[in-house]
Amino acid sequence: MDAGQKRTTSIVSASAVALLTLCVFFVSLNKGPASAVTRFHEGLSRPDAALVRDVTGGDVNSAAALDLRARIAYLLRIGSRFQVTRVEKVRANAQVLVVYRSPGGTTYTVPFFLRKTNGSWVIDSETTLSLIARQGVG
Repeated sequence: MDAGQKRTTSIVSASAVALLTLCVFFVSLNKGPASAVTRFHEGLSRPDAALVRDVTGGDVNSAAALDLRARIAYLLRIGSRFQVTRVEKVRANAQVLVVYRSPGGTTYTVPFFLRKTNGSWVIDSETTLSLIARQGVG
């Protein structure tokens, strides 16, 4: 094999690895617990009731779901920026820590609890509110 063939083979191999990496990334996009929490925030910001319903497993009218949406919608409405800072997964459960920074510089940390149901991560509003109450947030 001459130098030209080796170079062509290397380029083709590198391209194949890059394509495979992009395919794996695309397939896993919007699949994890952090993604579910981000989509929840997007659904509240737009507002997009279908998106919120998807990431809460359809739990949109319970007292816990209404309370959680009201608390987070308030933080977004006052201009707080959110950032996922930690994700802890244990089998079919996860906790996602989100930090909100208000325009005035105040920070709030909110733990979201999620369960994997039918292959999708969904926010458990009742458990999330319980975590917030234990932490003394909001």
